[in-house]
Amino acid sequence: MITMLIRHVLLLTLVISAVSGDSRISAAQRARIVDIKNREIVGITLGESTAKDVERILGPAPLTMPEVDISRLCYMAVNSNNVVLEFDNWVDPVEFRLFYRPSYAKLDCGHSDLISRTLSTESGLMLGLDRKQVLTILGPPTKTRRNQLIYESSSERRLTRTKVEHSKESAPPPRVTTVHVYDKVVVEFTGPTATMVDVLHSETD
Repeated sequence: MITMLIRHVLLLTLVISAVSGDSRISAAQRARIVDIKNREIVGITLGESTAKDVERILGPAPLTMPEVDISRLCYMAVNSNNVVLEFDNWVDPVEFRLFYRPSYAKLDCGHSDLISRTLSTESGLMLGLDRKQVLTILGPPTKTRRNQLIYESSSERRLTRTKVEHSKESAPPPRVTTVHVYDKVVVEFTGPTATMVDVLHSETD
């Protein structure tokens, strides 16, 4: 319980820390970052799909625990161990990473026919893109690092009626009516091409 509370606070801190920079984001830029198509891959959507959906679509996989409250499901291509898709679940999926497995890395993953070098998010983010292609999809980044384009957005929105009704079932029922929404997309490059796509979507009250 304490660890879960700490995790909750850390996620909330990420959201709050992003707010100051978020004011510099235009409405058009924010719309590109939060586009639901960025967080949808192989029919799994962060913020909507469940951990059971991941295994239903991609099949069983060894479950690892990189953090106390985070479980991870890892998948590789059937005919190649080079392409990896990982899902981090905080109850349900909050983050996925698509990347090339380093030759030295030993990963305990399941295999799926849906994993391939041509796998992409619904918005078109995929391995092998160059910077210009990423900019075409996402626009200018909110941050850059030496080999990364980073896109962040934070906002608040009201709970949907369904989630409000669902929250009333808890004991004691929470009094919150809004949630903090934090979206982050990181595209990492090795040389001219993308070798990792990391997408995070969290909602905290």
